[in-house]
Formats: sequence, structure tokens, C-alpha cells
Amino acid sequence: MTYLEVAIIALVALNLAFSLYQTRLLGLVIRNTALELDNSLANAIQEVISGLPIGDFEPPNPIQQMIAQILQDRMKPQAIQVKEVTRAEDGKFA
Repeated sequence: MTYLEVAIIALVALNLAFSLYQTRLLGLVIRNTALELDNSLANAIQEVISGLPIGDFEPPNPIQQMIAQILQDRMKPQAIQVKEVTRAEDGKFA
């Protein structure tokens, strides 16, 4: 083995070690960024929910309840009636 081959092997090993170091460092950065994003998202959701006026509303009046009931009745699926069609001996529908 010549000195050139030893130098090439050493440089390849050094490159591999440096790549592993960069991969670990990138993984740590991604993990920390994800944690920061999770915390900031949780804080934003808490602020939005705490700002909602939940519980401070007046009850619906009877007219609104009637309209809501009519809309609910219209959204129910209608019953489907199936009509059986038979074929005659010549293959045509009767």
C-alpha cells in the first residue's frame, strides 16, 4: 500500500465521520424546531380558544328552533322505492 492509498482511505474515513456528525446535528436541529413549533402552535390555539365568547350567548328563540327543525327534516335521506322490472320471453322488458 502506498502513501497515496492510505491518504485516500483516511480522507474517506474522515468524510464519513463528518457526514455522520452533520446528520446528527441536522437531526437535533429538526427535533428542536419541531418542539418550538409544537409549543408555539399550542400557545396560539390556547389564545384563540380563550378569546372565544363561549357561554355568553342567548338561547335561540322558537322561530329559530322551528327553522332548524325544518332544515334537519329536509336533510334526512328520502326512502327509495325500488320497482322490479321483469323481462319477457323475447328478452324485452315488460
